[in-house]
Amino acid sequence: FNMDLSAVIESLISSLSLKSFPCGPGNWRNESLEEYDVQMDEHSNGQKESVSVLRDCCEGPLTPWLADYDWSSEAQTVRSLSVKSPHVFKDPSVVYRQFKTLRILGKEVVTVDDGLLKFTELQELVLSVNSLTAVDGKNLPRQLQVLELCGNNIKDLSSLCKNTPSGLLHLGLAYNTVDSIQCLEPSLWSQLLSLDLSYNQITSLVEMTDVASKLPKLRTLTLIGNPITLVSVYRPFMISTVPQLTHLDEVQILSDDHTLCTNFSSFIDMVDVTLVSVSFSLLNLKGISCYPDEDNRQNGVQTRRVAYTYYVEYDFLSDEMGGGLIQLPDGHYETEQLPWAEEISLGYMREHNSNLLLQCRDHMRQGITFRIMESQVVSLPPDANGLGSGLLQPDSSKKTKQSSGGTSVRGVSPAGKKDKDKDKGSTKDDKKGKGKAKSGQDPMADWVKQPPERRCLAEVKMVLDDLLTGHGISSIEKQLETAMPMVNQQAGPDVSEQSREEDTTESTHRTQTVIIGVRVDLKRHPLSKKLH
Repeated sequence: FNMDLSAVIESLISSLSLKSFPCGPGNWRNESLEEYDVQMDEHSNGQKESVSVLRDCCEGPLTPWLADYDWSSEAQTVRSLSVKSPHVFKDPSVVYRQFKTLRILGKEVVTVDDGLLKFTELQELVLSVNSLTAVDGKNLPRQLQVLELCGNNIKDLSSLCKNTPSGLLHLGLAYNTVDSIQCLEPSLWSQLLSLDLSYNQITSLVEMTDVASKLPKLRTLTLIGNPITLVSVYRPFMISTVPQLTHLDEVQILSDDHTLCTNFSSFIDMVDVTLVSVSFSLLNLKGISCYPDEDNRQNGVQTRRVAYTYYVEYDFLSDEMGGGLIQLPDGHYETEQLPWAEEISLGYMREHNSNLLLQCRDHMRQGITFRIMESQVVSLPPDANGLGSGLLQPDSSKKTKQSSGGTSVRGVSPAGKKDKDKDKGSTKDDKKGKGKAKSGQDPMADWVKQPPERRCLAEVKMVLDDLLTGHGISSIEKQLETAMPMVNQQAGPDVSEQSREEDTTESTHRTQTVIIGVRVDLKRHPLSKKLH
């Protein structure tokens, strides 16, 4: 359940059992033997134990009274002191003054209350992986030098910046939702040496450099995973505008880097610091089961044809530009549909440009899902009216019925010789036409294609976290492997759709490996590649 910080710390101090056996001034102690604690076996007297025995009860590897000391570097020292000199803790405030470090991890802390002020000597406070949404600076001890708040839900820093300890050297805010650091005024953070803002939501490179450049002692800045790291000029822009930095994103900035970026600063005004450009190249596709194009015949006459093609699709940001808080819908992109081959060369490349830095970052962190698709197109012969029919029609050339009015279905009068001659003439013309179609045209050119039926064979996700490090990495190429159900390899003229479906159902437990070749390129300024 959610708790205040002071309540969590009090429960941890209680777990040390400073007033219970084997600690504290209880009747289990033999006061006369305290100075001879090395003779712990010789001087035991009934239920009373020497200091050395009590100490072993606290610190022995197999003792049932062993306590958890991970939450503070001083916890074990405090407990040992309560064994050796328990009278020191007659004043409860002395206990709080012993602690210089506190590490409260994953305790669902929601509030840093004023109970923390009792720890007057506290220098390091770690509150990672809790449920904090804000931290009130006035409730922090004045001697605090290190404040680590990684993995909370902090978005607004305004309360932290009010009356914050003036001697703070490190502020860690990684894995929160901070989108602005405008409140980090130099007068309040004049001693700050290190600032960790990894994996937040900072989208303004100009604001970031404007604030950081005014912190006089700032030497180490970490922005890994923020949307601004996707901007092509990110690293040279940071180095040129925040010259006091010695480390950026966990990489040392050398003197040569500063020299290279000196000239860059002269044309900063001409650089677009709000645009991200990323391109996807889908290279090849291997491992798909072969579906040969199908011919269905009845009495030797072809009644339909099924063609299969394959392609890859994915979703990413729309290429349109958003403004303000406008969030555009994702775009849907797909490769050209190609016939089956053992290795299908996709030959696809598309560049996406967007100023929606946060949405682009989130896409990359969550991963891009590539779907392997199959398209099935059925072609049917034209019927008497020139339209495709999904039903198999009987061959009208073998059998001609007459209507009640004496006119046949083909439109020939039984008694009309001229009509018969005309019909014979047209039959000859048809034969000539068919001969021409065989020699120069596709005999299926006038067949009618039905709407395509599409299905997803498999999908695979590619996570692009490496492009968010800010280290100048600009390209990732991978052979992505995924599994798809094995299907009928013997599909052909004699295999019906029903048998195919039955085979697919029966083989769902059998899979085969499909591989997609993918390369993702993040546009970087040429100078980025020269930096350390």
